[in-house]
Amino acid sequence: MKSDYPRCGLLAAVISAMLGAQATGPVLAQTVPAEAGHDHDRHGADHEHETLEEVIVTATPLQREVIEISQSATVLSGAALDRELSNNIGDTLARLPGLSNASFGQNVGRPAIRGLQGVRVGVLSDNMTSLDASALSQDHAVPTEPFLADQVEVLRGPATLIYGSGAIGGVVNIVTNTIPREVPEGGVSARALIQGDSAAGQRLAVGRIDLGSGDFAFHANGFYRRSDDYEIPGPAELYPEDDHDDHDEEASGVLENSFLDSEGGAIGASWIGDQWTAGVSFTAYNSDYGIPGAHAHADEEEEHHEEGEDHEEDEHEEEEELVNVGLESRRIDALFLGRKPFRGIDQFKLNLTRTDYTHTEFEGDAIGTVFDSESMDGRLEMRHDPWGAWEGAFGGQYTDRDFSAAGEEAFVPPSETRTWAFFWVESMEHGDWRFDLGVRYEDVSQRALEIEHGHGDDGHDDDHEEPMV
Repeated sequence: MKSDYPRCGLLAAVISAMLGAQATGPVLAQTVPAEAGHDHDRHGADHEHETLEEVIVTATPLQREVIEISQSATVLSGAALDRELSNNIGDTLARLPGLSNASFGQNVGRPAIRGLQGVRVGVLSDNMTSLDASALSQDHAVPTEPFLADQVEVLRGPATLIYGSGAIGGVVNIVTNTIPREVPEGGVSARALIQGDSAAGQRLAVGRIDLGSGDFAFHANGFYRRSDDYEIPGPAELYPEDDHDDHDEEASGVLENSFLDSEGGAIGASWIGDQWTAGVSFTAYNSDYGIPGAHAHADEEEEHHEEGEDHEEDEHEEEEELVNVGLESRRIDALFLGRKPFRGIDQFKLNLTRTDYTHTEFEGDAIGTVFDSESMDGRLEMRHDPWGAWEGAFGGQYTDRDFSAAGEEAFVPPSETRTWAFFWVESMEHGDWRFDLGVRYEDVSQRALEIEHGHGDDGHDDDHEEPMV
């Protein structure tokens, strides 16, 4: 049987308004210079501000420069992004003001904004929600490779309302070029990187190429990353037990189960006309990584006490199995972009995304818990021509997601979620002030299915209906 959650109409609606005023003198937006040669010691009367590179924030429908946004924004691109790149997106942003890394070892990291994390922080890829399971637990990785990003944008405050009611902490948008927006100058552009370190025996090779001719453009990228267990100064346990001296001696100097094996890539192509652009891309991401400090107990016998029967306790030594994760993500993106396609509309933008995501937790060689997510996401944005002093955009979004978690440690029921939303943002400048207004209406319908806890001793599935909450 299936149990329906009550359909959320006005109760789940998000109707928010933002009114921000900004003087054009002091800049409220925070940006990291993208110029490699930018000298921070030269700030003063002689500093030439015109040397700053133009940085457009694509996560906002109006797509303004970062210094023109009245809400708090941070952008990493160019040489600044290259300096901060790390194994995961959380660690890449961890050294920026107001951000930290909600990590579980060196291989897993999700951004935390002003102390908020999990479902309160949205992680996007080219303005579309990643729809993975990284928000459920800190040991769940975000399926993205930071080395392939062209730009990383962080939005905070009311400006994030266009991406849903959950992202109250902020939004992190990873900008890639998997769907080319323009033909590369000279017809070809490429870059590659090979990197290694001795702390974990890391081997990284990443590369991308952009080709174009006439109205067509093509993009391809790929990466290969391998690292062994990390070397550390001293034992891996803070409080080693006296009866495990031999084990501690072996673990000293190495953080057990901290390895990482990941690889992936993307291909994309687009047709770029004078007024319309259409493109599609396919992205694959595979990762196997260990969870340091996580163990599962093997050969553990459960005791069953039935009325009228006595059972003797079996004492035995429990063996610990290391826990590691296998992650697979397959994503298809499509983009339709129009420049002044209709009267009164300056830009038409339609994004479609299909994602198949699987996160499998292994306890030794046995499968423990499996998280599956299949989703379709569509987003329409239309930026209108100026209405006097007002500039703005409106649009809608629809998300269809089937999510399941099966296994002994499954703590959320399988569910089917359908979400649709409408949003509208407007901005006006008056003298030295800028006023921003925004509204979003969101409707969520969710159905919880039966939850699976794995197989019992009798060989039958231990399933039961999950009660409504």
